[in-house]
Amino acid sequence: PDQQDREPRLPAKPHVTNLKLNTIGAIENIRHLSKLEKLYLANNRIEIKLFDQSDLTRLTLLKEVTLENNPCSKNRGEYMRNIIKYLPFVKNLDGKPPTLDN
Repeated sequence: PDQQDREPRLPAKPHVTNLKLNTIGAIENIRHLSKLEKLYLANNRIEIKLFDQSDLTRLTLLKEVTLENNPCSKNRGEYMRNIIKYLPFVKNLDGKPPTLDN
């Protein structure tokens, strides 16, 4: 088939993934995205209890994450504690550095 007829595909190892404004309730099956640096998941249905078992904990190149407007971000203190505990490599969370002072 002609190259123009092929459907666009995500690279096997993207550096940025935007999944905002969906109904995602779990972060799973992303372990293979080992080069991922930015992940946008705002406005979904992600719960706090998912962090400890999440594939996100294995994506150590991940530096920027948006999770605002998810159930997991409702209790700001618990949200920040979980991010700092399970995703210590993330330097930008919802547009700011993750800190317990927020």
